[in-house]
Amino acid sequence: GAYEEMSRVIDFIHEHYAEPIRVGQLAGLTRLSVSQFERRFKELFKVTPLQYVGQVRLDTAARRLGQGDESVTAIAHAVGLYDHSYFAKRFRAAFGMSPGEYRRAARAGR
Repeated sequence: GAYEEMSRVIDFIHEHYAEPIRVGQLAGLTRLSVSQFERRFKELFKVTPLQYVGQVRLDTAARRLGQGDESVTAIAHAVGLYDHSYFAKRFRAAFGMSPGEYRRAARAGR
């Protein structure tokens, strides 16, 4: 079904989120055109493929912020976000606080 068709795409995203990912590359994992792929993905997951990639990157960054002492910049780079201000802005939009505030809150909650 539709979910099996997308499972290869989801697996690929989770394995390669730190690398640049293009929609055409993801569509190539299915038997769909780029426009069909984007439409089907959004129907199933309620976000675009690139929004999903962004969520995986931010969720991974949040997990790493809560776990260790890696710098925020190192974590941003490790998840494929090389512009620090863009990373901080996207992180705040997703979690309602800066990466540093998130780290402090995660440590306080341990």
